[in-house]
Amino acid sequence: WELSRNFLVVLGAVLVAAVWLEELKTVSLLLTGLLAAFLIASKEVFLGFASRVGLAVTEHFRVGDRIRINGLTGDVIGIGILNTWLLEVGGEHGEKSSTGRVIVFPNFWLTQYAVSNFTHIHEYLWDEFELAFPVNLDFENLIALVTAEMQSYLHEEIGVASLRVQEFLRYYAAKVPPVTPICYVQIARTIPGDQIAVLTMRFVSRARALRRVRSELTLRVLKLLRERRIPIISSRLPTEM
Repeated sequence: WELSRNFLVVLGAVLVAAVWLEELKTVSLLLTGLLAAFLIASKEVFLGFASRVGLAVTEHFRVGDRIRINGLTGDVIGIGILNTWLLEVGGEHGEKSSTGRVIVFPNFWLTQYAVSNFTHIHEYLWDEFELAFPVNLDFENLIALVTAEMQSYLHEEIGVASLRVQEFLRYYAAKVPPVTPICYVQIARTIPGDQIAVLTMRFVSRARALRRVRSELTLRVLKLLRERRIPIISSRLPTEM
């Protein structure tokens, strides 16, 4: 009797499933469609939440860092679940002052765009500017003069940067550029076709002081050149390197 009862229960369940199979298919398709529509409509929300979790794990940036993403540059002042707030900074590389504007970008941007962090681990960046000279100058002496002037102006920053930059090696296997100033020369052609020599001066500076350091260093170099009566080609810019 127990065997017969179990058999009848199973048989009844099979009959019910056979009768409602088509209806169950219809309901399952409807539920699948609703779920897909919900996921599509909420894609940005899910991506934003996932990006926030990933940010907490990888720490692409933290509050106080200066970053650039999708054309926006600024200091991070707040990180939410779905959005991040920046205090906007002018300039492509954040070399200008704060504009005072607060801008917000969605966290799902982290899955679509690269993040440039200017103050990750240490706050130093490498910058450079160029001056053009006639090709007949004594460039060995010129490089020595300009390099000494740059070292004199940046000696305090060089001492601090040499220690701070080394912290980078604790986290990454990378070759860190030298923090001492470097000058190098290359030949270029001007628009009329004459050759000139372009002197590139490369130096290290705090990310939040790039504009000031570049300006003051440029003025010091220009003053040095005037005192030594070294001519500068300022009216013609190189067009081809």
